Amino acid sequence: MVEFGNARQVPTTPKEQPMLTNRRQFLKTGATVAASLATQVPARGGQKASRTTALSGKRLGSIFNSDNNNIIFASSGKNTTPEEYQRAVYAILDQQPGVLAQDVGFPEAVLYPSSVATTFDKYVEEVSLLTWPESKGTPDAARQSEAMKTLFRLGTDPFTLTIEACRKRGILVFASYRMNAEDWYKNQYLLSDFERAHPEWRIPGAGCLDPAVPEVYEHRMKIFTEVAERYDID
Repeated sequence: MVEFGNARQVPTTPKEQPMLTNRRQFLKTGATVAASLATQVPARGGQKASRTTALSGKRLGSIFNSDNNNIIFASSGKNTTPEEYQRAVYAILDQQPGVLAQDVGFPEAVLYPSSVATTFDKYVEEVSLLTWPESKGTPDAARQSEAMKTLFRLGTDPFTLTIEACRKRGILVFASYRMNAEDWYKNQYLLSDFERAHPEWRIPGAGCLDPAVPEVYEHRMKIFTEVAERYDID
């Protein structure tokens, strides 16, 4: 599943600068709500696992699109545990969606170990500080990076934990990607080793790469192929 957003969201005039603060506040508010749900709703992870039937467009029901970093944003950072992460996933599943579409990349800066893409934790602190220098050390970004690194050290990752929870509830799980995200505005491409190496392939005036460039398209197909082959997604 892929998401196509606004290809140009880079502030270009002083009048556009407030959007930076407003957009970031929106993300923080969403993360707070997710954290609240996770603490209020008990997990039902003990339910018997059941595999879903063949996909049918008429039977999917509602699709809950879970943002790339909403759970790690509200996490305990370096003290995060797999159980803590899954409590938040179960809180989402308690809303009984037909499908959980987990956003796992922008399409780079992914939430799982990858031999193709750069993981989200690698540059998020550096790029966040560059994008929002007034944050003085970007504690939100540091917490997210630490949470992912901790889960990696424990032999798991956010996407694996999400899939496990969906299997226990018998809910379909998709891997969702944002094809031209600019959450970090003109600095978005700096979250990726591949994109750092090819800034000339960006959409003019934007911070994201242009998938019309053959090399960019090919790289993204490798990202999607890897996740489809390595993970138990529907």
